[in-house]
Parts: sequence; structure tokens; C-alpha cells
Amino acid sequence: MSSQGHRPPSDSFQHLHTDLVATSPEAYAVLDRVVKTIIPFLPQRKLRSTLAKYIGVLDVLLANLIVAYDRGSRVVVKLDATHWTRQTRSRYGNPDLTAKAVKNTIVALESTSLITVHVGNYFEDITPGAEFAGDRKRRAARATTIAATDALITHMGSIYPADHYHTRESAEVVILKKGVGGGSSKPRDWREYTAADETPTVALSRTLVRALNRHTQEHPIEYLGDLESIPLERTFYRRQFASVDDTIRWDQYGRLHGHWVQNLPSRERKHLVIDDEGVADVDIAACMLTVLHAYAGKRFDPNNDPYHLHPQWKRSAVKLGIVAMLNAPKRLKVFPQEISHKFTASSCPDGTSHDSCRPSYREFEAKVFERYPFMAEYVYRKLGMHLMFHESEIMGRVLLQFIDEGVGLGYLYDGLLVAASQAEWVREVIVNSFTTYTAEIFNCPVTPKVRIRPLTT
Repeated sequence: MSSQGHRPPSDSFQHLHTDLVATSPEAYAVLDRVVKTIIPFLPQRKLRSTLAKYIGVLDVLLANLIVAYDRGSRVVVKLDATHWTRQTRSRYGNPDLTAKAVKNTIVALESTSLITVHVGNYFEDITPGAEFAGDRKRRAARATTIAATDALITHMGSIYPADHYHTRESAEVVILKKGVGGGSSKPRDWREYTAADETPTVALSRTLVRALNRHTQEHPIEYLGDLESIPLERTFYRRQFASVDDTIRWDQYGRLHGHWVQNLPSRERKHLVIDDEGVADVDIAACMLTVLHAYAGKRFDPNNDPYHLHPQWKRSAVKLGIVAMLNAPKRLKVFPQEISHKFTASSCPDGTSHDSCRPSYREFEAKVFERYPFMAEYVYRKLGMHLMFHESEIMGRVLLQFIDEGVGLGYLYDGLLVAASQAEWVREVIVNSFTTYTAEIFNCPVTPKVRIRPLTT
């Protein structure tokens, strides 16, 4: 790798991969040289006890910087809020990488001229003049980006990144998402922790996710579109659980996260290729509500749209309203703000948007109970996360079957992206797995509605 005359362009990016680290003696030697260079610029208070953490952070940052330099790109480091309604992200997937430690390491690297830094800007308007959630404008913060300088590349000598930096083999694939703080005036700050308890669910989850990650490397998804901001290096999944009332439980949530395809805009999926073929989207319609029927021991008709409650109510608004009822700890008095906005934008017969057209929450609740009388027993109990857990268990069975069959796929929570020629078979497997699971777990076999949406370039 040459250090002459090469500066990474500022318009090409890769997102920070928290499990990309040094994996050779030569790379460890580089890490040691850089550590000695930046130590005087790290916070000196309690440095003896915190140095190991900084070394761990530096290992990840260096690996990302060198690989990005080789690709001619910058590294995106998301330390700021990504939306005005969200809190600052304080943890990455790797639990040792706190935002504070990452910031301090970046400052030290910049102070020694080993990197260049473009600091993101809080609350930049992305829809100028548009109103969102009352009088507030929808805003997002630009992430900080960093890039290696020639001085850092000089430390590298002649080693080539691809041979010395890889994803750590021991990367944690089971994460507990735990709420911290919160109250009437402050939202809860959700942080992620490595799953320490070796419960049967955790052990099986590790087996599933590691098998899926190996399978994903053998059957990669190709993107042939022209978006440059997609973090294509993120090709690993992990399974995430959630605590409830600060109590660790392994039957809450359970969905898989991490692969770049999950954040790809739906309009771009037509540019995907799996196993040398265009893809189809196969997903379970109204999955949470379908699982609830089995949980409650009720029959379910897959031929009628379960979210059709009123001709003027947008389906997506009804779906969010029902999910809010299932996730709420107590009875709601009004719609949450983002749901209220969706009803306002969809409920006027003439197609316009007026607050007077929006139903009251009590009107919506009455319609839900009119359609589903049994739901009165299950709403306002924070049941939604548990229903998602059963959804994830069903999809886990589906994934294991396709891994055994060698079928390339992309996981999308309650659905899959697969080669178009496999779509009908995949639909049958999902239906059978769902029906078998609900019969085994709830003694109430339910047949879901599974949709196929072909996507072509």
C-alpha cells in the first residue's frame, strides 16, 4: 500500500464496523506504535485503569481507518442524535466502545495528525419549510466522519489491510437492550449490553446467528444500485433482546439486527441480487396481530386485511395504533404524536389533511374492540415485545431450514428477501413453520397470510 499522494475522497463513506479489528502480529505492532504516539493526548486522569479500554477502541478505529483508506473512503462515526426525537447514542454494538471513549480517542488521533475529522452538525434541516409533529421541522444530525492521513499510513509500513484486519471471531452475537433512567420529563436511554447469562435461549441464539452469519458470507447479497451511503461492509447479524422494568428476560423482542440490507430503502431492493438472481420480498402480513390470535387461542382469517377498520383510515396508521396499544403499560388517552400525524394525513374524505378529520383515540379504540373484542384482555399490558419474541422464534426455524438447504437470503424481521425463483417455496415454508409453531406453543394452529412481492430491475 502506497502512502504517496492518496487522500480519501470526502463523498465516499463506510460506517464504523465495531467488530473489525487487527488479527495479525504485524497489525498488533502498528497498534502498539500508535498507542505510544497518542498516550500523551488521552485524558490522564485514571489513565492506568482506562488505558485498556482506549486500546480496544483504538484497535477498532485503526482497523476501520486503514480498510477505509484502502477503499478510498471515510469512516462514519455516529456519536450524535440521528433525529430530534432520539437520544444521543451512548453505546455501539461492542459494549466496550462507549461514545466518550471513542470521542477521546478521536481527539487524540487528530491531535497527533494521524487522522482528519469532519464533525457532524446537530439538527440540520433535511426538509426545509416542511412541518413535522406540530411546529417542529424534521431534522437529522450529520454524523462525524474521520479519515487516515499519510502520517498514519506511514505507521503501517507495507502491510496490506485485507491480510491483517478482519471481523473478530469472538464477536458477540446476542445483545440485551436495557432502558436506563427515564421518567415523566426525560425519555429512557436505551443501552446495549453483552448477554452474560448463558440461558438455553441465549445459547441457541448464538448457534442460530453464527450459522446465519457463516451462511451470509457464503451467499452474499449484491447491490447493483448507485447509492453510495450504504454500509456494505456490515454483513453480520446479531440477536437483540429487551429488558422489561429493568428485569432481564429472554422472552422479549429477539429480532436480528446488523446487516446492511435491513436499512436499505425499499425502493432500492429492486437492485439486489441473491445467488445470481433478482429478488422477491416474502413477508408475513400483520405478523404481530396474527401471533396475538394464536396467543389468545382465537381463530384467524388470513383472507381479510386485519388492519382495515375504516375506509378513511390509512392502513399504516391503524397498524401503528394497534402496536401502541399492545406495547403500552397502561391505557392511552391520546394517540402518540407520530401516529396522530399519520391519521391526520389520511382521514379526510376529500384527500386533504385537517386535524378535524382525525379520529379521537377513544373512537379508534372502540373500532379496534368492535373488530376484535378479545383484545380488551391483552392491550395495555406491554405484551408487544413478547409477541415479537414468538415472531422471531418462528423466523429462526425458517432461517435454520434455509441455511441447511443452502438458500441465499436476507432477513427482514417478519420476512425474507430471496431469489425470485425460490419465493413460492419460501412462502410455503413460512406458512408451515408458523402453523406448526403456534400449534406447539399455544395449542392453537394459526395460518398466516404470507405475501410475495417480486422485485425486478
